[in-house]
Amino acid sequence: MALSCFAAKHLGISLAAISLLVTPATGQDRIPLFEDLWEGRATAAYPSGIPDPAKLRRMFEREPEMLPWAADSEKLINASLEGVSFGRAAKAAAECRATICQIVVTMPLESLGTRDEADIRINTAAFAIVDSLTAKMKKEYSLTIAENKSTGNIGILIYLFDPG
Repeated sequence: MALSCFAAKHLGISLAAISLLVTPATGQDRIPLFEDLWEGRATAAYPSGIPDPAKLRRMFEREPEMLPWAADSEKLINASLEGVSFGRAAKAAAECRATICQIVVTMPLESLGTRDEADIRINTAAFAIVDSLTAKMKKEYSLTIAENKSTGNIGILIYLFDPG
């Protein structure tokens, strides 16, 4: 199940509903919906004007890594991630290319309290990241939050990309 339907409706973020296409996990940190979106096995409805993360992933894969911009951007993102509390055992990975960055954060849902507490903590943390990074990097963003029911992990997928 996707979290934060309120946020999706009122704040314009792209939250993808987990569909029947979610497959069993093969690793603890795997978020099947993200992989299904990337591979074209799942689709989700996004508010008007919010880029589809599957399209952003394809754009990300096509771009070459551009040093030193990519390395500097990854350092900036990692520093921002360190300053945000996602709960215990959270794992984050950031990778940048020529103009686009992909950030994936996973954490156990049970480490975040009740489902309502988790929803608040995840949204607060995710928006702390995107608010900070979009201002510093002059980028737009796409944000997807999904759950892997097999492992009990929550995942946040963020793309930072050029406006326009």
